Amino acid sequence: MATVSNPKVTWISTLHATAPYAASSWVTVTVNITQEWGIKLPIAWGNSTASADAPVYVFRSMDGGANFDTLNNPWMARAIARSAANDVQRISLELPTGQYAIAINAGGGAANYTCSIGVFTAEVLTAYVGN
Repeated sequence: MATVSNPKVTWISTLHATAPYAASSWVTVTVNITQEWGIKLPIAWGNSTASADAPVYVFRSMDGGANFDTLNNPWMARAIARSAANDVQRISLELPTGQYAIAINAGGGAANYTCSIGVFTAEVLTAYVGN
């Protein structure tokens, strides 16, 4: 009798609710996806007067979360492109099974610069086993 894995999409709640941040601030969230096939993580960045894109770094742990990649050698690096003032930009990160720390920088700007950063409800690809 054959065993069949049937893909199934499920959801996990918001990892970081949208909140305001000053220039050059960092937001870090962690994801522990060890039994599923992968995760799709939506990130939003709303800016008012950014002078630079918002870098997003993904650091992977290969030892159960005791150590992660370093800033000099992230597992993945992306940027959320700056745009018109008060505009919200979004990207999605697709990560395979693993343990990750995701760091998002608020971007550069004037002393009174603020932005909002959120990591929303994530889509998890998992499976159930049937015969």
